[in-house]
Amino acid sequence: MHRKDAAALFQHHLERLRNYRVLDPACGSGNFLYLALKALKDLERRANVEAEVLGLHRQVSIDVSPANVLGLELDPYAQNWPASPSGSARFNGC
Repeated sequence: MHRKDAAALFQHHLERLRNYRVLDPACGSGNFLYLALKALKDLERRANVEAEVLGLHRQVSIDVSPANVLGLELDPYAQNWPASPSGSARFNGC
């Protein structure tokens, strides 16, 4: 594989990670969303490390973020629900 092809695949992989969304409509404690974000960040880091081993430049921008994990904030009706029975706020606007 040529360096140019490897760089294109690397960029495509990062773009897929950047656009990947995880939905937790139950929006319980937020642990599922936290672990999903951690897994995406781990994949992003691994891609950067492997790209660096191949001689490509590591991406310094933060592409994967909390915007990749979604709860009830997608549904405007659900946004008006109480945060929880105890009234405390939940992870990611749930």
